[in-house]
Amino acid sequence: MLQNLSAAVEKTCHQHRGCLRKRAEEETAAEVAEVPEGIPMLLPPAELPRTQIIERTRHRYEDIHRLLEKRWTISAIARG
Repeated sequence: MLQNLSAAVEKTCHQHRGCLRKRAEEETAAEVAEVPEGIPMLLPPAELPRTQIIERTRHRYEDIHRLLEKRWTISAIARG
């Protein structure tokens, strides 16, 4: 049951990544606007936790860039 829930959440996040990204950008812009001048802004942690989704995304990213280095087109990579 947890695996099904995980898959459903991942699918939903993937389908709504555009609006999620837009919302995150809006929140980031609002946070930057709230920081007073002269006070350093804290950066997020350098590394995300090692979850299955993050690892799979990292591997896909590496695979895509490996194929781009071999001069594959984006459409060819998407079909592959």
